[in-house]
Amino acid sequence: NDHGIIIDTACRMRRQFDYAIRQLEELTKKRFDYDRLSEVMEVSNSTCRWWKKSTELAMHKPSPLSGFDMFNYMVVCMRGNKDGETLFRLWYEELEERMKQNLGPWNNAEEKYRIMWDGIACWPHLATTFKTLKKYGVNMVASTYPDSWNIRYEKNDLDALVRAYASHYANRSIAYSVDNIAKIAEDYSLDGIIFHSNRSCKLMKFSARYSREPESLLFSSTVIRQIHAFSQMLNMRLAFRLLSS
Repeated sequence: NDHGIIIDTACRMRRQFDYAIRQLEELTKKRFDYDRLSEVMEVSNSTCRWWKKSTELAMHKPSPLSGFDMFNYMVVCMRGNKDGETLFRLWYEELEERMKQNLGPWNNAEEKYRIMWDGIACWPHLATTFKTLKKYGVNMVASTYPDSWNIRYEKNDLDALVRAYASHYANRSIAYSVDNIAKIAEDYSLDGIIFHSNRSCKLMKFSARYSREPESLLFSSTVIRQIHAFSQMLNMRLAFRLLSS
C-alpha cells in the first residue's frame, strides 16, 4: 500500500508549490490567478483523456498504433492549451478509423510481436530503435514512461494537483511497479518487455534493476551519444531473444 508514501510526498510538494507561488508573486508583482489555473487544469484533463483513449486502442490486435508515436506525441506537451486538446482528439479519430479497418501500425510490415517499453525513450536513437524493432515485426504497444504523464486532477484544487503528481510511478514502491507492469502485460497481450536503463534519468530506471532476464536490458544515456553502438546492440539482443523464444 503506497498511501503513506503518496501523502508524505504530496505534503512536501504542496509546500514547494506554495513557496514557488509566493516567489512568483513577489517577482511579477501580480497575484496568482486561480481562475486561470482552473481553466488550464480543465483543458489539461480533457487533453489527457483524449491521449489515453488514443493509446488504449493499442489493446486491439493488430494495434492501429505504432507505440513510438507515444514518444512523439507525449501528453506532457501542450496539455494545457486547446491546440493540444484538438491534436489528441484528431489522433484518436484517426486511430479509431484504422482499428475499424483492422489496420496494423505499419503499411508495409506486419505486427508479429507486441512489447512494452519500460523506462524513458532512447531519444538520440529514437529512429534507430523504431526501425530495428519494426524489422523484426516488433511493435511497442505500451510503455510505462509516456503513460506516467497521463495525470488528471480536480480543477482549481492544488491539493488534488500535488496528490496526482505524488502518485507518479517514480514516486511509488517497487510492489506498485510490479503490479502495474503485470496489468499492462495482461491488458495489452504482451509477448515481451524491454527494460531500458537510462544512465541520465535514474528515476525512470528503477524497475530495470529488478529484471532477472539480463538479455532484456538496454543501457544508454540520453545526453552522451558516444557510449552507443546502439543499432548493433539492439539487433543482437532482439535476434537472440526472438530465436530463443
